Amino acid sequence: MKQHSDKLFSDTWLFKWILNNQAVTAVLITLLVGLTGLVLVKLSLHVAPVLDCVSIIMLPLVISALLYYLLKSLVDWP
Repeated sequence: MKQHSDKLFSDTWLFKWILNNQAVTAVLITLLVGLTGLVLVKLSLHVAPVLDCVSIIMLPLVISALLYYLLKSLVDWP
């Protein structure tokens, strides 16, 4: 039966050749940022109508909340 040797992560080939290399890490980060940007651009077409609806609904709610807190003391005043 084989015995499992307890290797440290810093001793593996993945760490030595890829993760410890600054150029590879910079390329991976650039690719991830680009992929995130691409996903956000593709989702913006679907999110824009939802944000428009929320902005239309939120303005009256904010105004009514402000009026409530401003006029509450006048209503409670004996």
